[in-house]
Amino acid sequence: MKAFYFDAEKEDGYFRDRCVFADEINIYDSMSVTVKYSKGTLLTYSLIAYSPYEGWKISINGTKGRLEAAEYHSGHRKNEPNYQIQLFNRKGEVVTYDVPKARGGHGGGDERLRNMIFRGGMPDPLNHFAGSWDGVKSIMIGICANKSIKEKKMFRLKDLIKNDLIKE
Repeated sequence: MKAFYFDAEKEDGYFRDRCVFADEINIYDSMSVTVKYSKGTLLTYSLIAYSPYEGWKISINGTKGRLEAAEYHSGHRKNEPNYQIQLFNRKGEVVTYDVPKARGGHGGGDERLRNMIFRGGMPDPLNHFAGSWDGVKSIMIGICANKSIKEKKMFRLKDLIKNDLIKE
């Protein structure tokens, strides 16, 4: 960690663990983004960089109900042995799944990603593998969000990327 962060500060200008409220910090410490997809699906993303704990929460609402999940990387819930995924149906019923925590970075995802990239031949039964075009679309959401904050207007990926693959 020392070589990766502290010894590299003079190279990249990134100073780890500085106060997010300091004047020289020029990244957003909180933000919300709403994305509307071509078929009407809405995504709302919120980032709080100074939260008392680190992790994520997700809620997905659909015509048949709601899915909720969370992961805690620090704070009072980080040592829980399982994650919970909860499904709420329209009848008011709740189904809870306890999912054991995987070991390793990003819940074991780092090792799986390295295996996929460097060893190849990894099965993808759920068709989750993302390609470079998926990466372009993903990062463009962040770029559009930053442009929107700076210029105080909405942006469309289609207007920023000239490519026949982006449909209305």
